[in-house]
Amino acid sequence: MEISAKPRCWQTRALEAWKRGGYRGIAKVVTGGGKTIFAFLCADEYLRQFPSGKIVVLVPTLALADQWLTSFIKDAGIDETKIQVFSGVEKHENTGIVNILTLNTARTLLPNLMRPETTFLIVDECHRSGSPENSKVLKHKWLATLGLSATPERDFDESFKTALVPYLGPIVIDYSYQDAYRDGVICRFKLVNIRAPLASHEEAEIKRLTKKAFGYFREAEQGSTSAAELLKKLYIQRARVSARAIARTPFVVRLVEQQTEQRVLIFHEDIDGLTRILTLLRSRGVESVAYHSRIGPSIRRGHLLMYREGVVRVLGCCRALDEGFNVPETNVGIIASSTASNRQRIQRLGRMLRPYPGKEIATVYTLYCTRAEENRLRNEAENLEEIATVEWLRQK
Repeated sequence: MEISAKPRCWQTRALEAWKRGGYRGIAKVVTGGGKTIFAFLCADEYLRQFPSGKIVVLVPTLALADQWLTSFIKDAGIDETKIQVFSGVEKHENTGIVNILTLNTARTLLPNLMRPETTFLIVDECHRSGSPENSKVLKHKWLATLGLSATPERDFDESFKTALVPYLGPIVIDYSYQDAYRDGVICRFKLVNIRAPLASHEEAEIKRLTKKAFGYFREAEQGSTSAAELLKKLYIQRARVSARAIARTPFVVRLVEQQTEQRVLIFHEDIDGLTRILTLLRSRGVESVAYHSRIGPSIRRGHLLMYREGVVRVLGCCRALDEGFNVPETNVGIIASSTASNRQRIQRLGRMLRPYPGKEIATVYTLYCTRAEENRLRNEAENLEEIATVEWLRQK
C-alpha cells in the first residue's frame, strides 16, 4: 500500500496497541480525527505480515461504500481492479484484495464469500453492527479485526460489551475532541445555544406527556418491560412535539440570513419541518437544497455536490449526513432540532469542525426549547469548556 498521509502521533501509538493486542481492537476517534487513515495503516501492517490475506470492510450505507472505494484508490494507492464492492445493487463472482460490503448484504453473503481465518475485518461505524442481527456477521474467527467509531458505545443496550468487544477487541485508542483540538486536527469552534419559547399548546402537550410518562417510570424501574416500552414511546412523542415547535422555523431563517458570506449546514429531526425552513428561505431569495431520505439518490448527490462546490450556500439535512460524509467547507452549523443521542451530537459537530483553507473558526448554533434539552447542552459545555467558547442566548 502507498498511504498518502503521514501518520499522526495518535495513529502510530494506536497501531502499536493494535499489534500488541493480536491485531484486534476498536478505535474510538472523534469525527474528523483520521479513522480511515488509521485503518489503512493497520491494513498495510496486516498485508506485510500476511501477504496472501484479504481485507473486508463493512459499512452501514452505500454512501460510505463509495467513500471507502474512493479513499482506497486515492489515499491508500490500491489499484481499482483489486477492489470489489458488494451491495444490494452490486454483485461479483470473485473477491478482490479489498472487499467492501454493506451490512445488509454482508448478513447473507459474507459467510460464503470469505474465509475468516485469512481475512482482516474492518467494521466502519461499528456501533451500527451491535444489534443482534447485524452482529451475526462478526461471529467468526477473523485473522484480524478493527472497529471504527466516534462513539462505539451504544445508547440503548449493552451490545458494546456483549458483541463489539468480544468479536472485535477492546478499545485501543480513545481520541477525543480535546485531543484533536490540541493536535490541530480540528479547527477552533464556538457553540451558541439559544432558547426559543414553546407555543402555549406545545407547552401544554409536553406537560401532559411528561405527567403520563411519570406514571410508568416507577414500573419501568422495577423491571416492567411493557412499562419501559410505553415510557420510551412517550419520550419519543414528547421529543417530537419539541422538534416541531413553531418557533424553530422563523428563528433558523433569520439566523441563515445573518450569515451572508458563510456556508451553512442545517440539521433537523423532522423532514416536514426542514422543508418549511428551506421553502421559506427560497421565498426570501436564499438558495438552499435538501439532503434526506425522501429524495432520490441521484438528486441527493447532486444537491451535496452543489453545496460543496459553492453553487448554493445552504444545505439542509435530516440525519442523512450524521455518518460518513465530509463537508469541511462548512463555516456555520445550525442544529434546528436534535434528539437526546450523544452519538448524533458528536457526529453533527464533527461535520463542521474539520479544517479547511481559509476557515479559522466554526460556529455551531443550537436551538432548544425544553429544560431537558438545556440540561444536555450544559453538560456538554462543561466537557468542552477548555476547547470551545460557549454562549447562551434567548430568542427575542
